[in-house]
Amino acid sequence: MTERDAAGETREAAGVVSADRLVDRMPAIVWSVDGELRFTALRGGALRSVGLDADALIGRTLFERFGTTDESFVPIAAARRALAGESARYEIELAGRVFESQVDPLTDADGRIVGAVGLSVDITARRQAEDALVEAAREKDVLLKEVNHRVKNSLQLVSSLLTLQALSNKDPDVRAQFQEACGRIGTVAQVHQRLYMSDRFRMVAVADYLRDLCGELSTSLATAAGGRSILVDADEADLPADSLIPLALIVNELVTNAMKYAYGPGEPGDVLVSFQVLPDGAKRLTIADRGRGLPADFDMARANSLGMKVVKAFAGQLRGSLRAESPGVGTRFVLDLPA
Repeated sequence: MTERDAAGETREAAGVVSADRLVDRMPAIVWSVDGELRFTALRGGALRSVGLDADALIGRTLFERFGTTDESFVPIAAARRALAGESARYEIELAGRVFESQVDPLTDADGRIVGAVGLSVDITARRQAEDALVEAAREKDVLLKEVNHRVKNSLQLVSSLLTLQALSNKDPDVRAQFQEACGRIGTVAQVHQRLYMSDRFRMVAVADYLRDLCGELSTSLATAAGGRSILVDADEADLPADSLIPLALIVNELVTNAMKYAYGPGEPGDVLVSFQVLPDGAKRLTIADRGRGLPADFDMARANSLGMKVVKAFAGQLRGSLRAESPGVGTRFVLDLPA
C-alpha cells in the first residue's frame, strides 16, 4: 500500500473522502483528451461496469477507442465542438449501459483551449425507469380502451333487453317510456364507443360527437317528428368523458322533447344545437326551436317531468347554470358551464 493510499484510508476513517476516491465511486466516467483527441485522463466508478482499463486507454485516441475514422461519430463530433470552444451533450450506449455525456472545452492557465473534458454519467437505471413508466402508461391505455369497449357492449345489451321488453308490452305509453330509456342508454354507449375508437381515451371532441349524436336522434325520431331536422353548430373543443356524458344526456332530452312537441302535428321545423366556447373559457350549450313556445305557466324550478328532472340533475352535476327563454318565437334552453 502506498503512502497516498494509506493517507486516503486515514481520511476516510475520519469521514473525509478525497476527490479522486469520490470520482472512483461515482456511476460516471470523467475523461479528457488533448487537441489530437488522445486520452490524457480517465477515471470513474463506471469504468468497471463497461470493462474499460483506464491505463490502457491513456495516450490512445477516440478513433482507436471506438474503432472508427468517422468524424461525424457523436463522441468525436462532440469533442471537436469542445475544441472549437463549444459545449456539447449526447447519449451513447456502451456495453449495454446508457451514458449521458457533457463535453466542454479544457483550457490552460492562460485561457487557451488545450483539449476537451467530458463527464459521462451512467443513466441506465433512470432510462429503465422511464421505459417502465412508458410501458405502464401504454398498458393503462390498452386497459382503458378495453374497459370502454366492454362498457359500450354492456350498455348495448341492456338497451336490447329493454327493447325486447318494450315490444312485449301492448301499452303504447309503456313502450314509449322503454324507448326513451333505450335512447338514454344509447347516448351513454355512444360516448364509450367514441372513446374506444379514439387514440385518446379520456377526452372527446365535442363537435364531432354532437354531430353524430344528433344524426342518430334524427334517425330514431324520424317517425315521431317527420319533416323536422336537427342542425348542429359547435365550436371545436374537447371534454373529458365524465363531463361529456351528462352533457350528452341533456342534449338527448332537450332535442327529443323539441322534436316531438315544439311543433304541431305534421308541422315541419328545425331544432338548433349550439355549443360555444366563450372568450373566458366558459362553454355554452343552447337548444333552440322556432315552434309553439313554452306554456305560459312553465316554471323551470317546478318542472317535474322525468325528462326535465334528468336535465336539471345533470346540469347540477356539471355545475352549470340552466335557464329557459322565450325569444318571441319558439323556445331556447341555455346551459352555461364554468371554465
